[in-house]
Amino acid sequence: MGIPEDCKRLAEVDFPIAVVSKHAAKEKSIRHGHPSTLHLWWARRPLASSRAVLLALLWPDPCDPQCPEEFKEQARKLLPQIAGCHPGEGDADLRKALLRFIADFANWDNAAQRTYLEVSRALVKAAHLPAPPVLRSSTATEGGGSGRQAAYEPPLVVDPFAGGGSIPLEALRLGCEAFASDLNPVACLILKVMLEDIPRHRPKLAEELRGVGAEIKRQVEQELADLYPKDPDGATPIAYLICRPRPDDASVGDWADVLRELPKRVGDWMERLQGEGVRGADLVFARIGPALEIFSRYAKVETAEGREVALAEYLEKVWEVVGRSALAQVLGTAEGKARNGAAGAVEEDARLTALFLWTLQSTNGDGPHPDPLPRGA
Repeated sequence: MGIPEDCKRLAEVDFPIAVVSKHAAKEKSIRHGHPSTLHLWWARRPLASSRAVLLALLWPDPCDPQCPEEFKEQARKLLPQIAGCHPGEGDADLRKALLRFIADFANWDNAAQRTYLEVSRALVKAAHLPAPPVLRSSTATEGGGSGRQAAYEPPLVVDPFAGGGSIPLEALRLGCEAFASDLNPVACLILKVMLEDIPRHRPKLAEELRGVGAEIKRQVEQELADLYPKDPDGATPIAYLICRPRPDDASVGDWADVLRELPKRVGDWMERLQGEGVRGADLVFARIGPALEIFSRYAKVETAEGREVALAEYLEKVWEVVGRSALAQVLGTAEGKARNGAAGAVEEDARLTALFLWTLQSTNGDGPHPDPLPRGA
């Protein structure tokens, strides 16, 4: 029979949190064969803790008076296959054996062991088997309906914020049905590939992916061949560094003069690059080089008090100026541009958002919209 509604689950009375936490922490350093190698996800739940918590929620507490006897019988029959999991004679001993199984199964070295998988799936099924039919008379079974054992339906695990898919993946491995979703389309793609495509296609999927990747690489190399001509030795360059020597007698620059020249240099190069068809993020980063020319032509740059200005401090000013120009493009209106005189004081996240919006505007059309934000926004 299934778990009665009033029967406590194992997680409600005890859980091997110290051992599971140790295995979960160790899992972070595992790369070979781990789903995290498919795609990095910043909030991925450890498989160890996901697997352990699921079992503790799917299994009833054997010490509960309403725990199904079928589950306890199966547990006593199957747990001796696992070293150290001795069910003993009483329900308390059986509870300890189940908790020991959960703790050991959290170990990455045991995660793919067939015995652990088979025992866990069998006990999940034993805990959720439907109740046998009640025969009320000898004629109750003649129609073939009430006398037959109801078909087993695996428990359904629902994770509406599945992210990297640790919980639904472990639910499937334990023999459950799983429903997983997420608002982030990247997470949805990870879930589809890991939970549907890989189990369905297996090694064939990797072979097809390598083939598609090789074809994309071939087409890109062909389209960009003119931009990356071969060197005399046949090697293909991937970047060009253009450097100009600084004179030995370079003077000392004044910090105030450098800051006054910076906005004009960035603005002039933005117009020049836009005229050449450069858009989006490329337009942002292409202006860093010309901005650095102002600083690097001097032997050093000092403030009026004689303090030497570090390159890192200058780069912060470059980023402020670039962010200011991006905000002017996004806000569009003359009023918005006037407000951007203090863009250097805008928080970092706001400047990043502006650059992102600017990139979208620049890549979705011929240029920035004259007034991309609604009136009053």
